[in-house]
Amino acid sequence: MKKILYIFAILVFIINTSCSSYKFEFIPLGENTSEKMSKILSKHLKEDELYLSFTKTYDNFKVKIYENNEVEYDGLMTTGAKNVKGLADAFKINKNSTVTVYLDGFKKPLKITPHQMRDYKFIYISKYKKQIVIEFNNNPKALVDPVLWKPTLKDSIK
Repeated sequence: MKKILYIFAILVFIINTSCSSYKFEFIPLGENTSEKMSKILSKHLKEDELYLSFTKTYDNFKVKIYENNEVEYDGLMTTGAKNVKGLADAFKINKNSTVTVYLDGFKKPLKITPHQMRDYKFIYISKYKKQIVIEFNNNPKALVDPVLWKPTLKDSIK
């Protein structure tokens, strides 16, 4: 009987993880950030900050962001609406806070912990049909220009 319960528990775990709405990707740390980009980042980001960027396929999509249980953003996002192709919105957040993101149509909120953020300067959140991909990276993507995106979460509340 214990064997059957053990096998059942493993099957439930496999089903839950394979059907997850959230896929986390951690790009290996390296020295890929150019010296020029490092200087730009040091001007616009403190050591304990990073950029949280919402990228692909948001079309009038309801998003609510909490930083340490305080509502920091509650509004609609559309990719390309801010005249930056491939970007819906971007925020500067503190790496020592817990960030919770509620996305319309997804039952469970997305939680990002300080432990996950500690070694990264960029988090990209992309939507692909019924899956959200969260990419942790130290390199800016072409669609994000740190000089243009300087708002804090509180500055972005609509």
